Amino acid sequence: MENFKRLTKNDISLIAPYFEKESSFSCDCSIGGCFIWEDFFQTKYAIIDETLVFRIFLDKKTRYTYPIGKNVEGALSFIEEDAKESNVKPEFFVFSQDDLLSLKEKYPSHEILDKREYYDYVYDYSSMCDFRGKKFSGQRNHINKFKRLYENYSFEEINETNRGELAEFFRDFNARSEKKNAAIESEAVKIFDVLENMEEYRQFGGMLRVDGNIVGFSIAEKIGQTMFIHVEKADISYDGVYQMLVSCFASHFADENVIYINREDDVGDEGLRKSKLSYHPIFLVEKYIFSVK
Repeated sequence: MENFKRLTKNDISLIAPYFEKESSFSCDCSIGGCFIWEDFFQTKYAIIDETLVFRIFLDKKTRYTYPIGKNVEGALSFIEEDAKESNVKPEFFVFSQDDLLSLKEKYPSHEILDKREYYDYVYDYSSMCDFRGKKFSGQRNHINKFKRLYENYSFEEINETNRGELAEFFRDFNARSEKKNAAIESEAVKIFDVLENMEEYRQFGGMLRVDGNIVGFSIAEKIGQTMFIHVEKADISYDGVYQMLVSCFASHFADENVIYINREDDVGDEGLRKSKLSYHPIFLVEKYIFSVK
């Protein structure tokens, strides 16, 4: 039986074509979404007959993703065998309603656990550029205040000449952060790696400055009609900095082919959930744990 392999950035060229064909709204089907969190979730992968499967360690349990590729049935049999050898029951981390329906049909005896903390927030791309309309008055007020307080602001792309300075900003940002846990620490390590190897990770990014000093940055990728914002960090001592960063980033990297922006999940943080809902997502990508009885 073929074994699962640990996911590394050397595997990007193997994994990326599956994401491009899938065109999923979920950040779990993106390079940044997988690789920034591959250490934390101990992500492994297998390709069986041109079909991709991930095995992750989520909530202290082994879980599998729904297969992507031409031989889903064969990959599901592979998962069943791997679960048996590992002495665990087949459990799937599911982020597609179609995949959830397929699993229900294949495994009539099952349990489903809603994972609200992992829901992705998906927004209308054009709305994030200008925050037009009454419902975005709060965002516009924050941006206007930012512009009034910090007239000497600028936005620029991350490149070879400024990424070292950005790494220093993020190192200081991380040191000053009051939120400390294993997920945040693991994410920070991967962000430094992505900053050093953005081309290899197929990411792009931009930073916001005030008086020449970096006050925030974002890192993203585009797949199909969706832009995935994987990293969004800013110094909240600057009023309106996140609203300004979101707007500048979306406007600067505007693409007529991109319709949606995925700003990922809220990890169950009530403050972050309130913030992401305030930007009025057009839908959430629901996620579940599907357990075969």
